[in-house]
Amino acid sequence: MSGATAPAGDGYAALLAAAQRLYHQAPAEADRLASQALAAAGDGATAEQHATVAKVRGYALALAGQYGASLIALHAGLAALPAGNSLLRVDLTRALSATHEQMNDLAEALSWASQSAALARELGDPGRLADALLSVGVVRSRRGDHAGGLEHYSQARQAYAASGEHALEAGALCNMGIACKNLGRADEAVQHLQQAVALSEAVGPPALAAGPLSNMIEPLRLLGRTDDALAAAARVLDLLGADGTPDMRAQALLQRGQTWQALGDTDAALRDLLAVLALVQDGGGRHVAPTHLALSRLYKQRGQFAQALAHHEAFHAADRRLLDETSARTLNALQVRFDLERAQHDAQVQRLEAERLAALSRTDALTGCANRRRLDEHLDATFASARRRGRPLTVAMVDIDDFKRINDAFGHTAGDAVLRGVAQCLQAHCRGVDLVARYGGEEFCIVFDDADAAHAERACEAARDAVEHHDWSAVHPALRVTLSIGLADHPALDSPLALLADADAQLYAAKRAGKNRVLRAA
Repeated sequence: MSGATAPAGDGYAALLAAAQRLYHQAPAEADRLASQALAAAGDGATAEQHATVAKVRGYALALAGQYGASLIALHAGLAALPAGNSLLRVDLTRALSATHEQMNDLAEALSWASQSAALARELGDPGRLADALLSVGVVRSRRGDHAGGLEHYSQARQAYAASGEHALEAGALCNMGIACKNLGRADEAVQHLQQAVALSEAVGPPALAAGPLSNMIEPLRLLGRTDDALAAAARVLDLLGADGTPDMRAQALLQRGQTWQALGDTDAALRDLLAVLALVQDGGGRHVAPTHLALSRLYKQRGQFAQALAHHEAFHAADRRLLDETSARTLNALQVRFDLERAQHDAQVQRLEAERLAALSRTDALTGCANRRRLDEHLDATFASARRRGRPLTVAMVDIDDFKRINDAFGHTAGDAVLRGVAQCLQAHCRGVDLVARYGGEEFCIVFDDADAAHAERACEAARDAVEHHDWSAVHPALRVTLSIGLADHPALDSPLALLADADAQLYAAKRAGKNRVLRAA
């Protein structure tokens, strides 16, 4: 398991905890474990579990460079959450910001980070608000808005201080120092970075201070405090030791080399600058271009013009490579967003089509009412609910009187028109919660949810009267239509079938009594 301890168990919590520990060092393994965690939760997995797994998978997939899969996972997590704000919604929107930032899709990253901050502020969660504010600051700074970045870093620093998260406060102070340096305010940069160093030393392991110290070297040099800059660089390299990341060691060596160069010690400068290139032998990284530029100037200063020209050309090659990489990331971000939007559109079309087909499978094509399948499902659920809650339930069986005579006298086209017209009349006299279904042939069934027989009888009588006095002349001038209706609401009946049978019995009693009437069980 790639340098990590296996989860203590195979349950949801153990697998998820293992995934959360791993997504920085082994993102592919973290993604696999998170997926296993959701599988372990089974069909009963809650919306929160779905969203939590989506958050972990989103971060892991983004760190693995699978940005499209990351965005799909995170959007699915958001969709799984119920309406309204939640802490998980804050986390997911911030994760979306992080993924878009890694894609170099900075406008979208800023939008999601701002949403995360707004949600965290609304929920009154200071820790999450600080995290989101920091994310906003990072994206603003990357877009060149260093003043906006500084403002949000400052707000994040205050929130971390208020919540006692002093290690994170030190990180925010470090970002404040970098923003001030980029704004040309070297004095303020040093002040913020000195605070970050002091706080890092107070709350964390010694190596925690290496970051702010490394970022302090350049503003110290710009202020002419070269001895302090050299001392800061030496301390950074000592804190990092042999285990320090190549990027941080390269930054400290580059800054120290430039400081030696400013002091005129070209031998010491050359030693540090060449050491930077040795650390980044693959030719990548953000320090390659500035190191070649510094070496070009250094060799020119020493009168070694062939070496100066070679490093000048290497600088331009590295600079073009960085530009090409940035352009490629931007194009990739556009492609990922396009693919995601297309996938979301396709999924929406499929969902709507599935809903349409599901509705058709439960709808009578001729009348637009519910069909027998929908009636059976609805009546079973409604009957069980009425019994459980002790609420009334009434069923009406409706039959069009002498429908065979209508078909024989006026034709099946007229008969179809009558079926549609009767369905419309029945629906017009029922509530939204009631279900009107075509039972078969010329018979309809109405399920009156949470309504007693007296209410149902009034509704059926109104529908019967409306059908009798309806103007059917558009179908045929001689056409007359009436209904017979039977009602049942016996609470003692033990099944939906028994309720239907009782209503059917009342319907036939209405027929025997002369038709065109509503009868209910005594």
